Amino acid sequence: RPATSASPPRHSGATMGAGASAAPAGAIPTTKEEALAAGFSEEQVDAFMTDLEEYKTVCADYFKALDQDHNGQLDIDEIKLLFTVSGCPPPVVEMMASQAMQMADTNNDGVVS
Repeated sequence: RPATSASPPRHSGATMGAGASAAPAGAIPTTKEEALAAGFSEEQVDAFMTDLEEYKTVCADYFKALDQDHNGQLDIDEIKLLFTVSGCPPPVVEMMASQAMQMADTNNDGVVS
């Protein structure tokens, strides 16, 4: 499905009605209520949420495919596999896998889970 190209209206800074929830000006909405208050339509928010669920499923499928030992974690060799099968030359594989691990291994335990 193609991405929605419509942009939400800019937040005017106008005061919301009593009880309305809105993200601070310039902040990315993190709830449906904030997105609606920021000017996104109900249809845009619902489409985004549907797409997000599809992306999460695809990511989980890729994770499972890369998890060669089926331990629920990706180590550096499994991450290298991603870049190798993508056609990256060996020096690029090393660099990209290292960068990916640095970004994704948030607790520095050497694996991504």
